Amino acid sequence: ATTPRDAFPRRVAVLGDMLELGDTAPELHRGLKEAVEEASVDLVLACGPMMRHLFDDLARGQQGTWAPSSIELVPALREAVRAGDVVMIKGSLGTCMAPLVEAMVARFGPGRPGG
Repeated sequence: ATTPRDAFPRRVAVLGDMLELGDTAPELHRGLKEAVEEASVDLVLACGPMMRHLFDDLARGQQGTWAPSSIELVPALREAVRAGDVVMIKGSLGTCMAPLVEAMVARFGPGRPGG
């Protein structure tokens, strides 16, 4: 939310499951909707069975793609992101989000901290 829209007009969140949350996991994932809305995220791509709870609750226009795993999300991410987008990729270490970061670096080069 702190990235200025004049420099980066579109905000994309790529989210993987938060792990080890126990019985409250579905509710906690759904609860991320408020943060997505407060950050004015334009597009959400998500992976993992728990993140499906958030994805299904998002406004249709915010829904990019959901996939069972990060590897399966890579092609959709490559297709969805364009030059000038600000992209946040976040997930528990066990969700293996690194292939998504690698796909973005391969396509656009290393990002700038804070931008």
